[in-house]
Amino acid sequence: MATLNEGLTIGDVLKAELETPRNYCREVCVLAQDEAAEDDLEIGQALETDTGQKIVLATGANADSILLEKVTAEDLAADDVSALCLVRGPAVVDGNNLTIANGEETDALAALKGLGILNSASPTYVV
Repeated sequence: MATLNEGLTIGDVLKAELETPRNYCREVCVLAQDEAAEDDLEIGQALETDTGQKIVLATGANADSILLEKVTAEDLAADDVSALCLVRGPAVVDGNNLTIANGEETDALAALKGLGILNSASPTYVV
């Protein structure tokens, strides 16, 4: 029998955000077409802006958003893709569930903090 893997959900990445006004911290962003895309972009992928469109984060200091929905490699290869992103705080994310290029974590988390997006690997709700 095949094993299914659901992958990350928004709740795994986004631990808290300002709820009023509705969706203040989120925007629909346009991810630039990538004809060479081989891997899907998962929830929690750190992004940066290049010529007005979002791309996968290459330089940590340029981090300016976090992908909140899965985008397939097939869709990226075909055309630009609109996707929901976390673009500002106040918000708290679980940095352990973000996808950031190796070696860029510290700079990326600092750039996101500058946008009011804080990193916490601790639960935000305790019973």
